Amino acid sequence: MKKHLFFAACLATALFSACSNNEVESVTDAITGTKVATFTIANLSVARATTSSSDYKTTFTDGDKIGIYSSGLVDADNQSSNMANALFTISGSELTADTQTDYYFPKLGDASFYAYYPADNSATRVGTIEATTTSVAFTVSNDQSDATKFANNDFMTASCTTSNTTEAISLNFTHQLALVEVTLSGMDDITSVTMNGVQQKVTYTYATGAIATGNSESGNIQMYKVTDKTWWGLVPEQTITPNSALFTLSSSTN
Repeated sequence: MKKHLFFAACLATALFSACSNNEVESVTDAITGTKVATFTIANLSVARATTSSSDYKTTFTDGDKIGIYSSGLVDADNQSSNMANALFTISGSELTADTQTDYYFPKLGDASFYAYYPADNSATRVGTIEATTTSVAFTVSNDQSDATKFANNDFMTASCTTSNTTEAISLNFTHQLALVEVTLSGMDDITSVTMNGVQQKVTYTYATGAIATGNSESGNIQMYKVTDKTWWGLVPEQTITPNSALFTLSSSTN
């Protein structure tokens, strides 16, 4: 009889353990949502708000790098797993993660994603990017003298808040710098235009979407020659009160 009682006690213990495991799994399933699939860029050509001219659009190209930060995500075990300024590479309108990591939505509630371009500080990159868990700061380069260097300084951001979904997350980018345009008339011998004494650093805060121009040391920007008479430069929005000439022109006859 004692042996039968002992066997019954063991059986009860096993059943209790099995029920406990099932309860843990059901709780996890109730909290962890679907895996974050991928990202797409909704507007590969980004028009500036100040004009409808196609000449003022920025077009992403394959190989460009996008940085993305997100909080509120979890891993497969329902542990917090924020996307900490992950790098993605553009191919068409799709983004491919440079380092593959699985992230999941919470079963209940939303997750927010914050993206920015440019995102890398490679040897060929101009401008400087500084990303943290609360904001990203970008410092424009002093040299914006050709089309590639100009485009690499075109700081843009996008944000999206979405709940548990299996769909690709769409990002819609907007420009965050001021475009300064200089048009010269009757001065055909100008070879370069430099913008003097401007602030170069801008900070984007994820949670609020606020854009702030930093109080960094001012610098000079060598502008991009778009046509024989037109020059462009990208700088953070600011009030300029120069004590000297705002622009310096150099000519072939100097």
